Amino acid sequence: ENYRNSIRHYRTARELGVESTDLLINLGLALFSDGLDNEGMQMLQQAADADSTSADACYYLALGYSRQGETQLELRQYELALSRNPSHMETLLNYGTRNLEQRNFAAAEELFSQALRTDPTQARAWRGIGIVMYAQNNIDTAVKSFRTALQCDPSDGKSKRYLQMISK
Repeated sequence: ENYRNSIRHYRTARELGVESTDLLINLGLALFSDGLDNEGMQMLQQAADADSTSADACYYLALGYSRQGETQLELRQYELALSRNPSHMETLLNYGTRNLEQRNFAAAEELFSQALRTDPTQARAWRGIGIVMYAQNNIDTAVKSFRTALQCDPSDGKSKRYLQMISK
């Protein structure tokens, strides 16, 4: 019900002539939350088209494509988001993770490194570097990366599990 109220408010704002990128993004996300994926994607696409500088619109489109199983479209939106804002943290982290899943370790490492240049306390990026290093059998660097992730976020259970796995 809350999402339906949000959708009504956003639609009313649009009818009154309020047309901002944030409004379109929020309407798209509210539609997603209400199970209206196609309408949500349309709003996000409108936001991306209306503002050629909005990395957020592309990022959320990527999430929508991921939800629909459209991997190539998802990856294209991550690329577009980074072309609009090379420091967009969530895009760097998600795109890095997708490259890890596809075993594209060089690209994943570059994306996580870029995230760390933006925010050196980003635990997910340190964990991502650790996974890349572990996959490439660079165990010492992997351990250091997982430990750094835990220093940045002591509650990072995934990094703890990787360290435990390596220690066995």
